[in-house]
Amino acid sequence: MPTTHIKGKALGVPVHELLGGRALAKFQRIRATFGSGIDFGIDFHGRVALAACLQVDWVAHNAVLQEQSMGIHYNQSADLLDDVKNRDDFRIEAGNVRPSRLPGLGVEIDEDRVIEASRNVRDWRNPLWRHADGSIAKW
Repeated sequence: MPTTHIKGKALGVPVHELLGGRALAKFQRIRATFGSGIDFGIDFHGRVALAACLQVDWVAHNAVLQEQSMGIHYNQSADLLDDVKNRDDFRIEAGNVRPSRLPGLGVEIDEDRVIEASRNVRDWRNPLWRHADGSIAKW
């Protein structure tokens, strides 16, 4: 079950399983409650996490943006929606993603592709980026 921690001006919401119905409902209540009065950002990653966050965004009156990594430069060997069958449902038009008409979170995972990809998993590491002076840049 998610827990909420407020320290100073920061709000941390550890949600171990965003996909559970209660976790998603709790997350929406937290966002609605605190999001109106303070700066509040969410940052879950992955194809299913994106689908879950979009569900919250579509009903949150104060949703401003949703981070996602589709087509970003560091996705060199795989992209966010590679394992998704209904990629068109996540198409961005004029800065918006329309709600899916599919049941649940609205994402269809290509399980055969996930199984195949799991057979050849590489040991991924964050890329090492450097500034012009050679110092390490934050990834």
